[in-house]
Amino acid sequence: MHCNRQSETRLHDMIWTSLRHLILAALLMAGSSAGAVTEGAADFVQRVAQDLLDKARTHQDEHADAAGTWRELFPEIDSIMADAVAWPTISRGVAGKYHNQFSEGQKEAFSRVFRKSLGELLARSLADLRSYSLAVGEVRGDDVRVQVPAVVQTAEGASFEISFSIAADSGKWQVRNLIFNGVNLGLTYRNQFSELMRTHDGNIDAVIKDWSEVIDKTG
Repeated sequence: MHCNRQSETRLHDMIWTSLRHLILAALLMAGSSAGAVTEGAADFVQRVAQDLLDKARTHQDEHADAAGTWRELFPEIDSIMADAVAWPTISRGVAGKYHNQFSEGQKEAFSRVFRKSLGELLARSLADLRSYSLAVGEVRGDDVRVQVPAVVQTAEGASFEISFSIAADSGKWQVRNLIFNGVNLGLTYRNQFSELMRTHDGNIDAVIKDWSEVIDKTG
């Protein structure tokens, strides 16, 4: 009888240990699934572009001189781009080797200025762009980091090739870089940041202050 009780106890412990392992595995699998991207990369690019276009068209319908009222369009553009663009990652890449010299306050300040200046540039462009269509091409890459080529066609007949570099982060896609008509914007801005650092003798605060002018000249 005593041996039977010992056997039952060992069997109970084995079952409970197995159950704990199964529960832990299930929790880990659930956690990894929660972080998976459910939206296709091409669908993401198409959705963001369509959201921007819809906001621009609504703005143009409400303003006879839409080009002169881009500041009213900016908050709506910024709200769309807030989650669609990896602003801290991009601004870190633009700062390049100088990013390690930033204080935490300077990192936040540059990311904020970078986001605002690019958002304003986009708002000005969309406020003046009466109509365009976007065709998304074949996606290249894996489940984490991909390139999404697209062609923008305007009502005037002009066309622009854009390659979106996007990456999966916390269960959603985010834009990391753009190549516009063969020009790598991330690399271009990094070179301009380096030039500003030389101009200002390494004064990071001065570079951050003047960054909006760089975006204006690029646009």
